[in-house]
Amino acid sequence: FTWCMNSGALSGLIHNCPYKFDGMYVIAGIFFVTTLVLFIVFNTLFLLRFAWFRGAAYKEIVNNMVELTFTPCWPIAFMTLTSGVALVVSTTSWGGHPFGIVSCVMFWFVSCWDLVVLLWAFISLIRRHEASDRRIPVSIIIPAVSVATVAITGANVATFANGLSAKLAV
Repeated sequence: FTWCMNSGALSGLIHNCPYKFDGMYVIAGIFFVTTLVLFIVFNTLFLLRFAWFRGAAYKEIVNNMVELTFTPCWPIAFMTLTSGVALVVSTTSWGGHPFGIVSCVMFWFVSCWDLVVLLWAFISLIRRHEASDRRIPVSIIIPAVSVATVAITGANVATFANGLSAKLAV
């Protein structure tokens, strides 16, 4: 999912770059489509892992502290898609206001999803893993990064989604 996060971030950065040239929005659109395709592929593989290996896959994630701390990457990748819909799709001639509303709905969905994943990850960390200086991985910051990403995604949706009313943006 980190590949999705990176290509989504590149899409947003290219779309909002102050130095414009012909084809810049096309490049941002290509990165957005790449993010969408990667998310669909990785989401399918992630869910198939649980469908085939059920309890073993869950135990593997919960018992491995590093893998557990990377679980919020799943909703973060969806957040880059949400920002992409607001920045890239809703500002096109064929996207417009309906995709501004779609990005707002996606934002509230991913906010709730991230909260559930964040609480689950931290509760699992507290219950299953001993907190000592030697054992805590650097990736422990990723669940907290997901909260900051929710805020940035909300700001992108409220600021850049085409035709979003002030009441809806608030």
